[in-house]
Amino acid sequence: GTNTVRKYGPVFIIVMKAVKTFAQKDYIPIVWRILSILTYALIVYFVMKIILLVQNLFFQDDGRLNCYIFALLALTFSPMIYHISNGSAEVFCALSVVCHFYYFYKKKYFLASLFIIGGIYFTLFPLPFVVPYIVFSIFSKSHKNYFYSIILSTLIISLISFLFQGWRDGALYPFSMVFSIMDNTGDTRMLSIWNREVFAPLSFINKLINGFNVQ
Repeated sequence: GTNTVRKYGPVFIIVMKAVKTFAQKDYIPIVWRILSILTYALIVYFVMKIILLVQNLFFQDDGRLNCYIFALLALTFSPMIYHISNGSAEVFCALSVVCHFYYFYKKKYFLASLFIIGGIYFTLFPLPFVVPYIVFSIFSKSHKNYFYSIILSTLIISLISFLFQGWRDGALYPFSMVFSIMDNTGDTRMLSIWNREVFAPLSFINKLINGFNVQ
């Protein structure tokens, strides 16, 4: 397959610049793992709050036992432990998705939109999670403010991203990434959907349209 790497977005670049500014070079991996652990702790906290909401809504109990069980399982969740130990950034994407759901449910739409748009500008992976919410909000009178919050959050984060990374890799990062994925231009800064190791639904549709040649 092609020798490609996953390209992170402008929010990731900003966070890394901040870490490098306040931490000495030898301590950057340690600081990054500490941030990852704290982020994972926040994920566990918000998931527990979601469990309590679900328990109160459907089962009419406080759900504390389920929270304790979840917290115990979270401490032994090997995929996340693996990501943290390897300094991966997926934990930050997970936080954006979880917090987005929680604040959307609480109808705090601006906070929800900040988390999910921030996650998308961190790396593109949270993008599929926001699409159903946007479609729903367009056709829902009671959730119309969420759609406006998404627009406002996108403008704010894209402006900040532009100041650090310019147009393509900053303000227009999600759009340029989607275009690069769909356009077979051989951009080696990201994982190509033409790679033989990738066979997701998007890749399958692309291959149906353009042929099943692989790199």
